[in-house]
Amino acid sequence: MQTAIVVAAIIGALVSLAIYIGLSVTFVVLALRKSRVEDQPAVDGAAKVKPIAFVNPAEFVEAIGKLVEALAKAGPALWALIGSMLFLLIAAFAAGLFPG
Repeated sequence: MQTAIVVAAIIGALVSLAIYIGLSVTFVVLALRKSRVEDQPAVDGAAKVKPIAFVNPAEFVEAIGKLVEALAKAGPALWALIGSMLFLLIAAFAAGLFPG
C-alpha cells in the first residue's frame, strides 16, 4: 500500500510538472508572437521592482493579502507547479523521508 501511494504521488507530480512546462512554453511562444506583431520594445520589469522593508506587522499583513490576491488570479501554469510540488511532498512523506 505504501509503495502504491508513492508511485501515485510521483506519477501525479510528473503529470503536473509536464502540464506546467507545456503551459509555460505555450505562454512564451504566444508572448514572442505578440511582441513580434506589435514591434514594441521589451519592458524591463526588474527596473520597476523596489525592495520592501517591513516596518510594522500591519504592512506585512497587507503584503500577504496582496500575495494571496495575486495567487488567486494566477494562471493554470502556477497551479500545476504548486500541484507537482504538493505531490512530491506527499510522496516524500509516504516514502518515510521525513522522520517522525
